[in-house]
Amino acid sequence: MLIDVLDFEVMARFVLGHHRKTITEPQWQAFLFEYRELVLSGRELPLSQSWTGKVEIVDVRAFGKEDFLVSVDLQQEGINAERIALRMRRREESVYGYKVIDAYVEGLSLLQTQRSAYDGVLRDMGIDGLTALLGSKGEPGEN
Repeated sequence: MLIDVLDFEVMARFVLGHHRKTITEPQWQAFLFEYRELVLSGRELPLSQSWTGKVEIVDVRAFGKEDFLVSVDLQQEGINAERIALRMRRREESVYGYKVIDAYVEGLSLLQTQRSAYDGVLRDMGIDGLTALLGSKGEPGEN
């Protein structure tokens, strides 16, 4: 289901920042593949491996010129609900009409956090190093 609701290209472009302009198309495709695999593995999404329960939409509001911020509570029996916010953008090709382009947990942007972690790796190892790290299931910024 994540394949249908996440806009991987927008997300990957953002986390690369200005580095996107310096890489070749084959490097971009390799990075995009590994980034998508990282996100689909669930290691980057809150509660994705263990959560079963219900989702309650708490609020929907405009966010910037073309996006919406959808605040949801993830509710699981016996555990306090966790509130996350999903930044959504209209996408005609989406089955649902919108795709998620970022997630916020406790006010922190998943993409901004990734961008900060990836920037140092990109400076030190370049795009090929970052792509290899993601492919080995390593996490930029881990010690």
